Amino acid sequence: MVAKIYRIVLILGICAISVQAEYRCDTYCTDSKLGVGYSYDTHTSAPADITNHGAFLAGSWRRWDSQYGFSWEAKAGYAYTRATNTPQSPIAFTQSHIATSSGFLDMLLHFGKNLRTMQNPLFVEIVIGANVSLYQAQSKIPNNGLATIGLGISGIQRLSENLGLEYSLSYGYGVYGTYVYLRSQDLWHNTSTLKPNNHEIRASIGLQHNKKYRIYTRLSGKYQILDSASPTQNYVGNLVSYPHSTRFVATLEVGVSLP
Repeated sequence: MVAKIYRIVLILGICAISVQAEYRCDTYCTDSKLGVGYSYDTHTSAPADITNHGAFLAGSWRRWDSQYGFSWEAKAGYAYTRATNTPQSPIAFTQSHIATSSGFLDMLLHFGKNLRTMQNPLFVEIVIGANVSLYQAQSKIPNNGLATIGLGISGIQRLSENLGLEYSLSYGYGVYGTYVYLRSQDLWHNTSTLKPNNHEIRASIGLQHNKKYRIYTRLSGKYQILDSASPTQNYVGNLVSYPHSTRFVATLEVGVSLP
């Protein structure tokens, strides 16, 4: 399964490199990106560990001038999942080792004030984020999601006529988080919300070549500290509460800007 994911990323990456584009500036600048990548995701708690290896499609759009900037970005992908748990954990009551598949979606909105120039912008931003992970119901792993709002910085530094450095750093407070317990044979589900002490740090750095090759690469990381969840009934009717946990996600992305 992991080998298939690597092949998908490689094939889509080769196709993406054949497209040509660059930053576009007049009275304002715009940049639209389409890429593919690999994702490593680990979700750790006292009774259970979940690890995801995945491939994803990524898209982003940014517009800015000498005063303000706005951007959005999104990733959607498919992952190979392995999970381990102790007996009677809130993950699965019948298996100590689980191998399954999952889907994930990660989105960000940025609203920023430009503190530098249009050619080399530096934004102080409000950042709104959301991420969702969906697991096969047969695995008994609860689906989960987190919405955040916070502050950050991002920018572009032209290193030469043809090369730009792109970077970002942000903190988000988790305003709403949830786990959803499913039952595979029907539409039954129970939702458990996270308690309020949830935090997220994101960082990314990348390069974009504007002329000859016209491609970009980006390395991103996300670290979450997640509070325990409110008690709820799981798929067999037992009262469970997902405990305090941490999550780390690293992604490597390659693609092009769109004309």
